This record gives sequence, structure tokens and C-alpha cells, in this order.
Amino acid sequence: MPSIYELTEQYKRLEDAAYSEEIDEEEFNQLLMEIEGEIENKVNGYCAVIADLKADADALKAEADRITARRRSLERTIDRMKTALETALDEQGRAKIKTGLWTVALRTSTRLEITDLSLVPPEYIKPITEASVMKAEIKKQLVDTGEVLPWCRLVEGRRRTSR
Repeated sequence: MPSIYELTEQYKRLEDAAYSEEIDEEEFNQLLMEIEGEIENKVNGYCAVIADLKADADALKAEADRITARRRSLERTIDRMKTALETALDEQGRAKIKTGLWTVALRTSTRLEITDLSLVPPEYIKPITEASVMKAEIKKQLVDTGEVLPWCRLVEGRRRTSR
């Protein structure tokens, strides 16, 4: 049985490989196969690596969320400032202001607004043909009644859990 130091080194190589963008799936799987030790040690080692990776992933997600919130804040500020410029141009009755560095202009556009859909002639109505299957209701009926339908089936699956 390998010593704790050998196991630690093997799991460190596995963790390094997990972070590497240069290692392909086959090489990574080969590293997994090379790890020696009893199954309990492997489970403990795998779970330790998974926990470390998850902690790093959670930290990266938190940082991404923080950056996203900051970006959204800046975008709201930009929108408020653009609205203020638009209001200033409107109040002065101007469509364009040119400075040494910038040109601010208002463009007009036309869009169609339907005020009463029931009065639109049929040739302007696009039919909706998208079907949606009510899977939850069908599954409940099959589970409750044990009925077998020729057009569907229940499929058992498994998902991974760890703590």
C-alpha cells in the first residue's frame, strides 16, 4: 500500500491535471488509473480534490457575480447619463450637438404598435404551431396508475451526490 506521501503526490498531480487546459481527457483518465491505494483512500482522495475544485469554482462564480453586478451598475449609469443628454437636447429643441470631441444626436424612428389585436385582418396573423408536451402530468399518471402507453416510457436514471 502506498504511503500517505505517495498518495498525496498522486492526488496533487491529479488536481494539477484538472486545472490544466493542455491535458486531454485520455491523459486525465490515465492519471486516474495510475492512482494506487485502497478504494476508501481513492474515495477520500477524489472527494478532497472535488471539494478543492468546487471551492475554487464557487470563488470564481462569486467573483464573476461581483463583476457582473459592477458591469450592470455602470450600464445603468450610462443609461441615466444618455437619458439626461436626450432630455437636454429635447428641452433646447435641438437634434444634434457637436463638440470638439463628440457629436450627440437624436434619431427618430417609427415602430408599429398594435392597439387591438382582434381587429387585425387574418392575413397579417402568423399561426403558432409550437406544441408543448405536459411531461409532468404524463409521468404522474404513469406512476399513479402503472399504465403502459405505446408512445412513451419511464426511464430510470442516476445522479451523483457527494458530501
